[in-house]
Amino acid sequence: MPERPPPPCPAAPPADADHVTIDDLALTSGESRRTIRYYMLNGLLAGPSGQGPAARYPAGHVDRLRLIRRMQDQGLQLSTIRDALDRLDDGSVRSALSAPVAMPSAPAAASGPREGPVGSARSQWERFELDIGVELHVRRPLPVSANRRVQRLLEYAEKLRLGKTSSDDDTGR
Repeated sequence: MPERPPPPCPAAPPADADHVTIDDLALTSGESRRTIRYYMLNGLLAGPSGQGPAARYPAGHVDRLRLIRRMQDQGLQLSTIRDALDRLDDGSVRSALSAPVAMPSAPAAASGPREGPVGSARSQWERFELDIGVELHVRRPLPVSANRRVQRLLEYAEKLRLGKTSSDDDTGR
């Protein structure tokens, strides 16, 4: 019995202005393919039509990716951005991109140290090496009271590292 040829691979749809590859999205938006896939996984972008090399994405995704970046730069969380994007069609996304970027105003003079969670500022992680193989990771910014506790913890960790503590030592409680 003669061997049958393998089935043909699904051909990629013809390139057009309405659909692009993930490489095209990455190139034109400045986001990595991994980031684009992450956004799809988290509901910020719709998935492609087709699979594998034949996958094509709506051209409107380029504008959506640019708007996501702009909104992140303004300190918005991805969940907030997702909720906003769910209400926008491609035309509204383009309009939002053409609008001027709202610059944050200067903070008002504080009447004293600020307590509680910090507003919409983007957070960063700070890493402290307490000893070989022991690290402390702290998300910044923190409220004043939490900063004080972290500072006390770091001071105590340094005493432990140097062997300058005893069972009689006051741990600050």
